[in-house]
Amino acid sequence: MGTVLPQQLLAKKPRPRAITLERHSLDTSEAAGQLFRLDRRWGQAWCRLFRLAPEQHARFLLHLQVAGLLHDLGKANADFLARVQGQSKSAQMVRHEHLSALLLHLPGIRSWLSAQGRLDPDVLTGAVLSHHFKASSKAGDFMWCRQHRSGTVGLFFHHEEVQRVLLRVAEVARLNCPPTLAPSTWPDTSWERSYESARKAADVFRADLRKNAPRQRLLLATKAGLIAADTVASALVREELDIRHWIDDVVHKEPIGPEEISSKILRPRITQLSRKRPLKFHAFQDAAATLGSRALLLAACGTGKTIAA
Repeated sequence: MGTVLPQQLLAKKPRPRAITLERHSLDTSEAAGQLFRLDRRWGQAWCRLFRLAPEQHARFLLHLQVAGLLHDLGKANADFLARVQGQSKSAQMVRHEHLSALLLHLPGIRSWLSAQGRLDPDVLTGAVLSHHFKASSKAGDFMWCRQHRSGTVGLFFHHEEVQRVLLRVAEVARLNCPPTLAPSTWPDTSWERSYESARKAADVFRADLRKNAPRQRLLLATKAGLIAADTVASALVREELDIRHWIDDVVHKEPIGPEEISSKILRPRITQLSRKRPLKFHAFQDAAATLGSRALLLAACGTGKTIAA
């Protein structure tokens, strides 16, 4: 597809209004910082959940905010833009988050992110690559940078919106000015070299995670946090709600206590279920009582996970 530089880059289909890639990147980073601010309950609970050491807390939040800025930059391509503008119904040649992660392995970008020692580029890559749960090191539809059809696609990483997002990364992480990116297309030899470098780095990273628990915890906390921040940013902007005000009103309100959980959630739900037939707990609900304080329940919506908890 062509490489004519568009006036603006889009992050979503323009309904009811256009949301630029720059705006969504900034929104996601803001949502990350507000959801998981370290002086409030959510941020503190998140760090406990992932067993982050106190000295990792600020580092986690930094990585999450930077990942929020970087996660969708792969949408800066002619293929994605044609789809969201309704000009094409073809499958994307390469998934946008795969390109976002690959961008982080351009030699200039990786050196820039690594320069001050504050950021772990592999943690950022892992979070960015997997935020749609569609990434794999193995062959298949979700193999990293698998090309889904023939041809080439123009990349717009040299667009001023992308450059401004990278400048914001520099501000947040106290880095030097980011490198200027040149016009390019996918695939070409320079991207192939970056991909080979990225795969080798991923193998080394995977091996290190097996013995480096603090790094593994930072990765998992950042990956899960990015999914939450991206969801909040996307939904609230669609609903034309202010991110900061909504998070303050909903997330940072006082926690409900055991009596309120019982009176406002469990008893009304049990009463509702009992209208049809006498309530009988599922086996997994009874079995939940045998679990420790840290457990994961996997069950379909409406089957009773809250009651089990």
